Amino acid sequence: NIDLLICEGSLCTFVGIFYKIKNPNTFLISYIIDPAFWIKVKSKFSFRLILRSFLHRLIVNHTVCITDMVREDGIKYNFIKNKEKSSIVPLHSPIEKPYSIRPYQERSYSNSRQISLIYIIDRPVDTAYTKGLDIVIRICDELFSRKINFKLDIYGFGTENLNFSKPWLNKNGYSRELFKAYENADLFLLPSRYDAISIASIEAISHGLIPLVSNKVGSKEFLTNRFSSEIDLVNEVNNIPDWVETINTIANLENNKKDEIIADLLRNIEHINLDNIVKSFNNLIYEKLRIN
Repeated sequence: NIDLLICEGSLCTFVGIFYKIKNPNTFLISYIIDPAFWIKVKSKFSFRLILRSFLHRLIVNHTVCITDMVREDGIKYNFIKNKEKSSIVPLHSPIEKPYSIRPYQERSYSNSRQISLIYIIDRPVDTAYTKGLDIVIRICDELFSRKINFKLDIYGFGTENLNFSKPWLNKNGYSRELFKAYENADLFLLPSRYDAISIASIEAISHGLIPLVSNKVGSKEFLTNRFSSEIDLVNEVNNIPDWVETINTIANLENNKKDEIIADLLRNIEHINLDNIVKSFNNLIYEKLRIN
């Protein structure tokens, strides 16, 4: 006798679908924080995907997506019937208190003329393709070939065991020094082939660090700023020359301009907090169940 069932993720939603088949009066909400309907390669299991999308579209009452990109792809791959059967509720930022923002005049490039880049990937053995590890290496190889002075710090579980080395690369693994690194670095890179949202990019912004993301990252929706017409923080995922030019351009901006970009980005994410997310879910539940 469940009135409302909220299932987070694809596998739980699949279980929820079969529960609702047996209990048709239950209102089923699927909360998609990881877009399981994204297919990185076509496979022989496409029939299974078609079946899942059919069941999701037919039986799930409402789908909550964490970014517009995820909702658009949900509609594109026929998981979601239309926008009326879906809502956007972003993941909340893990930053619970405002941090003091270090201005760009105190960061790496200003102090040493070396561009400090940060890239984060957990479990690279499993996630390297999706998170674009090879792309970030190609970007940095191109920077190196152009004799641009830079370094790349990679953080995340398993990165300390990556089986390659580069003269510009530091492999830090999991580190409690990450937030300090955010405060000193110049740019955060996220060239993912698909990323529903990046909590790390929100962390970076919260620490005053400008992120550069691919056009396949949901976080791109938070990156508009007053200089967007001349400086785009979103790059085509495989366009290496564009990444390199953008990195070089932003590094050489006047420090006050970089600080203004961060000020805009901080305003873009100030609504992404736990209180607002809870309110959004409450409003959705009250609306759908007509609770008085």
